[in-house]
Amino acid sequence: MTLAEVQEVMTAYIEKKKTEDKQLKTALYNNAYLTALFVGQMLNGKHIASFEDVFPDEKKEEAKVDKQRMQDEILKEKIREFARNANKQRRR
Repeated sequence: MTLAEVQEVMTAYIEKKKTEDKQLKTALYNNAYLTALFVGQMLNGKHIASFEDVFPDEKKEEAKVDKQRMQDEILKEKIREFARNANKQRRR
């Protein structure tokens, strides 16, 4: 690797870190801002929206995961029942 290439990689790395730092600062500010809004609403006696109301896609994703778990459990139970029946038939 040449010196110019090393400098280019270092410059890209520094820019990436600056961008990540800016994103972190923005996320921290947004978190503080939203916290202040929620506290202000609570002190004024207003209702705060639920997580599902604010992020409806997350609830859909959670429902998909729950459905998949249920299907996995059903399949596991079917396999166990098959194994039990197979063992019973071997014993005869």
